Amino acid sequence: MIASSQNIGMFITIQPGDGVTGCGTIILPLSAIPLIGTLYILQRRARKEGYHWEGAWDTINKSIPLHQRLFRLFYVNLDIVGTLLLVAGLALLLVPLSLTATRRSDRRSDGSSIAMLVLGIVILGVFLVWDTKLAESPFVPFRMVRERTVVAACGLAMLYWMQYAISTPFFPSYLQVPGGFSPGHATRIDNTLRVVVQVAAIFAGVVMKYTKRTRPSVFFGVPITILGQGLMIYFVSQDGGSSNSDEASFVLAKVLIGIGFVFQGTGAQIAIQDLLPHEDMPVATAVYFASMNLGGAIGASVSGSIWNEYLPKKLVRYLPDEVKPQATAIFQSFVFAQRFPKGSPIRGAIDKSYRETQQLLVITATAVLAPMLIVMFFMKNVNLEKADKEREGKE
Repeated sequence: MIASSQNIGMFITIQPGDGVTGCGTIILPLSAIPLIGTLYILQRRARKEGYHWEGAWDTINKSIPLHQRLFRLFYVNLDIVGTLLLVAGLALLLVPLSLTATRRSDRRSDGSSIAMLVLGIVILGVFLVWDTKLAESPFVPFRMVRERTVVAACGLAMLYWMQYAISTPFFPSYLQVPGGFSPGHATRIDNTLRVVVQVAAIFAGVVMKYTKRTRPSVFFGVPITILGQGLMIYFVSQDGGSSNSDEASFVLAKVLIGIGFVFQGTGAQIAIQDLLPHEDMPVATAVYFASMNLGGAIGASVSGSIWNEYLPKKLVRYLPDEVKPQATAIFQSFVFAQRFPKGSPIRGAIDKSYRETQQLLVITATAVLAPMLIVMFFMKNVNLEKADKEREGKE
């Protein structure tokens, strides 16, 4: 993150097609090498120590013909029908939301986008009917859906990531235009949340180790998250330039949001893992992360709609008459917007437009978080020690 903040200014000035996009195809695989290597080493060590696990194929009667075993593996054990319905439904729902999020929100009313959204919702409905009524071994077990803690945890995840996707995408632009921060400085402020998440996760784990309960973590994290996001409404509305107090304010808000997210997210995930049997954990984790992605896609769509709808109108309203023809160019490039000197009437109008639009985003994000205060009460207060003993007894 430090390296990216140092180099972000260089990438902003590079023209499209100069290889910026290709950097991700190199950086991501290289970053994954340590994780892949660790998993491989641990798997080899487990085999040497005699650990053995049976897959779905191993549990099928070997005396029946091969084609029947393959049918049972895919149709019954792996629920290939339910899996395809879920993947297709989520893909048709998320793809148009993502493609029309921050840059092409004008295409949201296109027939193709609407058709994909409607078809995605219909297929997800078919998936629910299939998994609850028809599937012999459903991909998402109905007992998991009936567990209120699982539903509440997925709801918390969806609401948080919806808030994140609403308030975050255009925040660096706000920091650089009205805030006056350099690209690297703006990136470091924005990265505060990510750094805090990594550090706070250690403390959240220690707290849960000694409290041995999940609900206190959630009850602490949700209000702290809302407090941090609520403070952003006030901080974003300030017209103070790039003073140290402004930077400290943004960092404080990001720290609170990060701490709150870690505590409520950790508590929710551990509650799911302790309430469900081992065989349901992979699916429960997948559904949990799917909820995060769904919330993020919806949030990005909302964010793009607000930014693309209100910023151009505010620029036309506030810019002096002689500069109004350049409103579109200013809207399309914050680098172009920064060319106008600070303190000039033109830059003042630009800063005001950016500030008011970002304020709308953070207000919307805070409103999205409000239902979490209700959802968190549906979380069970799981006794981790008792749950571990019960699991050991079953095994």
